[in-house]
Amino acid sequence: MAFVFLAAVTYLAVTFLAPRNGNSNQYHLSVTLIILITVTVLGLWMATCFSGLYAWLELDRYANMQAKDSDQKALHQLASGVRFLAYGLLISSIFSASGAYFAAGTTWSVLMSQLNYYIILLAPFLGFLWLREGSKRLAVSSQAALNLKAKIFTVGPPVLLLATFYIFLAATNPGAGLAGPAAGPLAAFALPVNIILVVSTWVLGLLAALNIERATHGNTTLPPRPLVTLYNGILTMTGGFIILDALSSLGTTRLARLPLGVTVALLYAFIAVVGLGFVIVAASGRALLLAQKNG
Repeated sequence: MAFVFLAAVTYLAVTFLAPRNGNSNQYHLSVTLIILITVTVLGLWMATCFSGLYAWLELDRYANMQAKDSDQKALHQLASGVRFLAYGLLISSIFSASGAYFAAGTTWSVLMSQLNYYIILLAPFLGFLWLREGSKRLAVSSQAALNLKAKIFTVGPPVLLLATFYIFLAATNPGAGLAGPAAGPLAAFALPVNIILVVSTWVLGLLAALNIERATHGNTTLPPRPLVTLYNGILTMTGGFIILDALSSLGTTRLARLPLGVTVALLYAFIAVVGLGFVIVAASGRALLLAQKNG
């Protein structure tokens, strides 16, 4: 947790001390309102990151108490998935906040932008990949895993609908494309790779939730009620990252055209949904620990 505390302090310091350009107050807001928005967003953001790390610790503690190897490994994978998501959000925040320091230097500015781009893409993908692997192990162990056809018919329709909307927003981005490699031999692959990773992240998140839900109906040795809570938490986290991806696909140009109230509401919505997901997962970990202690 020492790393987490240091990262949190670094993020707050970088954010408040970052240089401001002349267009930073393009909405002509009062100083009081700027401080209110900044403090509430930062406070909710840090609470979200810490909730995710707390959820990881609760699940990891419960995993260490398990005697059955398959359950222990599955729960460790679930905990690692939550940790990836929380770390990804925290580290990405530091890179985003520090961008103002490198705005004058083109090389450093591009480097920081691309590093942040890959963190935003890969951290959720890896996090939900671990969640899916752990949940799949639980579903198989409880003899309740669905076949491929059932998974396609369950997860396919919502993913197809959301992916169509996301691809439209990303492909019609009026800026210089998504915030990834804008030049070089791999530039032509930036958008397709982005879409594949983002949509795959959604699929993995929905499959993870589905596997946990199936495990509650199977022959599992784990308490079913906390697993239902865990299922709801993973589903909520997936929804939060879908909101984040939708915001990213809009691009800075379209976001700047939106009314400030809409932009702030969308930002609050993302933070609230992801934070709520972390809190629900933490509650499931706490409930599992209590069930273990009560025998």
